[in-house]
Amino acid sequence: MTLYVFDNDTKGVSTCTGTCAGIWPAYVTSTVPTNLPTGVTTAAGPTGSMQFVYKGRPLYYYSGDQVPGDMTGDGINGTWHVAKP
Repeated sequence: MTLYVFDNDTKGVSTCTGTCAGIWPAYVTSTVPTNLPTGVTTAAGPTGSMQFVYKGRPLYYYSGDQVPGDMTGDGINGTWHVAKP
């Protein structure tokens, strides 16, 4: 599924909580994986889980995307964007 970044996040910290997190679920993991692609790390997410971060920006899914390849969240409110290399 498409991954997104949120312009309102600051210094690599997720600010998407509550209702926002229901619409934009964080891309998380329960364990820190090894051999991550260049630029990808993990950081503590708002719920205490480990959220994937790309070039310092937390990553999210969009609940409106239904199938792989959908990018319907791109540009919403002018603050959500597809994560790009």
